[in-house]
Amino acid sequence: KMLVFQRYSWDGARVIYTMNADGSEQQPLNARGFGFDFDPDWSPDGQRIVFSRYNPDRNRSSLCTITPSGTDLDCFARQETGIGAADADFTPDGQKILYSDSLRLKLTRVGGGVGETMHTAEGRIAGLSVSPNGKKVVFAYNASGSEPTRIYKMNLDGTRKTLLTVGRDPDWGPRRTTTSAP
Repeated sequence: KMLVFQRYSWDGARVIYTMNADGSEQQPLNARGFGFDFDPDWSPDGQRIVFSRYNPDRNRSSLCTITPSGTDLDCFARQETGIGAADADFTPDGQKILYSDSLRLKLTRVGGGVGETMHTAEGRIAGLSVSPNGKKVVFAYNASGSEPTRIYKMNLDGTRKTLLTVGRDPDWGPRRTTTSAP
């Protein structure tokens, strides 16, 4: 019924929007001037949207959640420096969020502090996704920049990492649908 996306504005800011699936009623969820907001994703029940927020003036980033109507903003998992805290994906129960701080996969409670490190990659992470049953994660990373980016699968607790293929930005699906999801 609804989509969430990021849009670049004329001044270079990134703003998160929602809209109906037919393209109507496009609404910004956040005000410009807070930095760059990107990588939005719906919670499984459709009640919250998670996104990454980078503040270039302070060179720090956070994960934030907000309601689809643009209220109840909650920012957490703050990174001290750099763009980190990106590629966020809810666990199927909606209680935790898996994200990357560029070099590590982290898992945090929704509204929690900085997440617990599940896995440290030897290079830059390029996409992640939690399995529909919440037991596994798929992610991509590039160890050197000169090698191809590879996609791995592992248990959500960080064990049993297995190479799958070369590629980037994996997304696990299909997801179960719920009657309350947008």
